[in-house]
Amino acid sequence: MEAFSKSFNLLLMLYTVLHVGKVSASPELYGLTVTPVRSGQQVKLHVWWNSTLPIGTGYVVTATHVDSEKCTLKDSPFENNKHIKCAPVSSSTENSTEVVIPADDSGYVKHACPIQLHCTYSLVVETMSLSDRITHLVQVPDCVDGLCSCHYADHLPVPVNTFATINKTSGQLIVSWALSAFDEAELPENVTLKAIYVGVRRGTNNDLGWGGQHSSMKELTLPMDASGHSFDIEEFAGSKFIFVVQLKVIDSRGCDRAAAPLRVSLPDSEQPLPNAATVGFKATTTCTNDTSCDCDRLISFPDFLLAARLEGSEIVVTWRPLKPVTWHRTSLSDMVGLSLAIRAERSGELLCSVTVDPTTSTTHTFAVDQFAPNHGTSFLLAASFIDATNHCERTMPTYKFQTHPPARSILLPTLFVLLAVVITVVVASCLFIYYKRRTKFRWKANNWRGVYVGSSGDHHPQGTMEENRLYIDMEILNARARGDADYLEVPHACLRIGREIGKGAFGRVFMASAVKLPGLNGPKIVAIKQLKKCSSSDEFDEFLDEIAMMKKVGKHPNIVALLGCCTIKEPLTMIMEYVGCGDLLEYLRKIRAKHLAKVHQLEVSAQLENANSAQTAAAPANSTIFGPMVKYLDLLHTSSTSDASYITQTETATRPSVTETTYTILSGTMGEDDNSSALGSCSLEYVLDHKELHNFAKQIACGMERLEELQITHRDLAARNILIDERKTLKISDFGLSRTGIYVNTRNKKVPLRWLSIEAMRDNLYSNKSDVWAFGIVLWEIGTLGGYPYPSVSNHELFGFLQEGKRLERPENCTVEVYDLMLQCWREDPNERPSFNQISKHLQPHKKIYIDFSEIEPTYVFPPTSDQIRLAIANNK
Repeated sequence: MEAFSKSFNLLLMLYTVLHVGKVSASPELYGLTVTPVRSGQQVKLHVWWNSTLPIGTGYVVTATHVDSEKCTLKDSPFENNKHIKCAPVSSSTENSTEVVIPADDSGYVKHACPIQLHCTYSLVVETMSLSDRITHLVQVPDCVDGLCSCHYADHLPVPVNTFATINKTSGQLIVSWALSAFDEAELPENVTLKAIYVGVRRGTNNDLGWGGQHSSMKELTLPMDASGHSFDIEEFAGSKFIFVVQLKVIDSRGCDRAAAPLRVSLPDSEQPLPNAATVGFKATTTCTNDTSCDCDRLISFPDFLLAARLEGSEIVVTWRPLKPVTWHRTSLSDMVGLSLAIRAERSGELLCSVTVDPTTSTTHTFAVDQFAPNHGTSFLLAASFIDATNHCERTMPTYKFQTHPPARSILLPTLFVLLAVVITVVVASCLFIYYKRRTKFRWKANNWRGVYVGSSGDHHPQGTMEENRLYIDMEILNARARGDADYLEVPHACLRIGREIGKGAFGRVFMASAVKLPGLNGPKIVAIKQLKKCSSSDEFDEFLDEIAMMKKVGKHPNIVALLGCCTIKEPLTMIMEYVGCGDLLEYLRKIRAKHLAKVHQLEVSAQLENANSAQTAAAPANSTIFGPMVKYLDLLHTSSTSDASYITQTETATRPSVTETTYTILSGTMGEDDNSSALGSCSLEYVLDHKELHNFAKQIACGMERLEELQITHRDLAARNILIDERKTLKISDFGLSRTGIYVNTRNKKVPLRWLSIEAMRDNLYSNKSDVWAFGIVLWEIGTLGGYPYPSVSNHELFGFLQEGKRLERPENCTVEVYDLMLQCWREDPNERPSFNQISKHLQPHKKIYIDFSEIEPTYVFPPTSDQIRLAIANNK
């Protein structure tokens, strides 16, 4: 019995372990379902999934077009980047596992892949801050809720042997055609041929191939077995004999295949005179019976000017000859009479008529009251001269009368008023939204309650931003409820600001002590970045964009983390982890000096340290420090007078940069008074070790791989923007230029020229592949211990240098393998460059990337740094 009990307990424990393991191993995201839906004349994707993640988790949903035999996108919109056909459709959501993409109902984002019928898309749902994702491949059907694809239209029959001609005798336009052969099996199921469309428009300009703007048009559909049709030319208003005929085959879906338009015309000299249907332009003489007639008598009758007017309840008709009458009657029966007839406009019914002798009278009056009550208020007056003996008639213009003008409609003025109100509301709304955007985070000085302390002056060490803690906490809670803030929003009162550690065009960077940060207990030393007080609208928006970008990045060991932010009151503040041991470029230059000292160049090393210090005096002009570097200083003889790392994008092909700009670097770059205290407290050991440099390259690749997964383009990857902490962990920083996905720069902003890819210089086009190019430059910076890229090439010559296929030379301490990786990163075609995932695998620890410095010849000269070039230029003046 005891053995049975033990066995039962053992089985129960085994079942429990297996069940718990199964539950714990269950995926966090699962059950991804995608359904195409119709939205107007567009197709969207309804995406939903299941998640075991906590409430509040953010998700990014991306749909990427997949080329297939059934559906292939047309050429790329980017002239010099044909491999990029369109940008993926992306959407984000929080607190929801359901989204419809694209979310924009007013139109697609520029260059974004459209969701099309009969096409295939790859759906990816991933979390914003966790490494979890789920994918699904969806095929959009031919028809979605009655909206169908016409991808097969080329397989429909098309009208062939098309012909059109004008028969001047009968006054008809004759059109004929035949249908081409087709394979019904190539059409989708349930698709049948419906009709043949014939459209004819009458042109106005015989000198234009397309006939010019049409004066009239007629369209009709005929059965599929029809092979021709005749149009009565009199049915088309206009005076020119120019006709353009369009023939199409239409199917049951409404898809069509059209033949080339037909154009048929007659020269003006061959055009027949207009008949009675064109009355109102010129009087014409015609026969009134089916037999032949002699109208010479009527043709010789003088021309009369006819006029008609409405006077009260009478229609008064007057006429007079245009020249003295020389015509006379030859007999009593030889009379030409003026026939006047009034008809109802709507029904065409003849209401009254009279024939008078135009040579003996000049006026006639109709009483409207005799026929108006029963036949409406709109009438037509037709006039013609009749030679009854010879059966001839000369028609005159037709007049229209409105006997009782309708009451003035208030509909049109009302519509104008409503339109004006709508326009006013729209303009006011746009102005209001613009104003809110500009002032959402701006408060007047008398309402700030002391938030902005000494903004225009210096921040005193350990200054406190005093506020009412209870009031501010409630204000943040209210902002979160309105959707104006999230969980990273903290009050300024949580910060005790210390010394300034950096500044630039955007504002200033300070060390600070922060409390009550989200997810952290107790006070923490942080770096805060504050926007300057009098910032422009663009700077204001870019600062908020940088905060949003860092929120999307989340936390990663090789990326500077955003710990909090202050955005509902000025000054706008970004709270980041403090990385206090400087940047990678500074570290590399220090170990370069250590190497130079090791090869008995202590004097050169000391002068390099002085050159790196921004506060020390310039070295004497006859210094020998640059003696062995003559080959790198061809820059002195070019048109360039500066080594600026950042220039305005438009300057790349016009002129060299002549100024250097200070940019945001959250490192220990301080003033002279703070250097000893800040950097002295960092217990960082400067080691000249090729394995350590290899590890640095690997860490940077890991951080950039994270940005690549999030489809974030950094745009400013360089050693100066990579920070290092006491444990020698590298962290990518400065997201001020970062953008999501493929980005085309349309603003005249400063850019890091010598780190840019060819397509970024030429087309202002940035992507993860342009970051790969910059990573190759960083590998070169690491290998040269902080060298300045292309030291002998000026800014305005750099693009031509790269277009010729030239690249940076291999540093002596770089292996052939890592230099080959650099060359792969610098390929002209972005599609041929490796991804950061591939680069990270290439930099595995067991591979030898950089050569041991002890193996380098003592006479090897490192490429100069930017400080060395600047000092050499100053000494050369």
